Amino acid sequence: MALPREVYQMLEDILGPENISQDLGVLEGYSFYQGADVFGFKKKFVPRPEAVLLPGSTEEVQAILRICNRHKIKSKAFGTGYGPWAGAGGEGVILLDLRRMNQILEIDEKNRYVVAQPYVTFAQVQAEAMKRGLVCCMIGCGAQCSFLQATPPCQVQEWRQ
Repeated sequence: MALPREVYQMLEDILGPENISQDLGVLEGYSFYQGADVFGFKKKFVPRPEAVLLPGSTEEVQAILRICNRHKIKSKAFGTGYGPWAGAGGEGVILLDLRRMNQILEIDEKNRYVVAQPYVTFAQVQAEAMKRGLVCCMIGCGAQCSFLQATPPCQVQEWRQ
């Protein structure tokens, strides 16, 4: 399914031309996963997305999803891309690559929680937490992954030496 031109234009109006692409090279890049066979995938390529969008704010994500819902277009959030399941996952899907949403918004030392945008990695949170004498519980996928991969909520704990 090709993304209709009028839908692409609406999305481009939200993001600007530099933050949306249907370029074949870009789309292929989001469908290839080195080592996919390690995870049980039979091929190194997963379905190619219809377009890749790079929103920079919650408001942009909301506007994109409103358009997707109105036009019955499937979308998928893409964090740091850990593993083949991070890809489009099927035909007719647009990927929202959240790499522009990479800020730690708040670290509440008293109540020990972090509010972070989805592309913030556990390494970034750990570095900021340690400056405050705290440590972040990290999930098994490692420090290079985003909070988007974290299924259980992550909690900041006191760092005891």
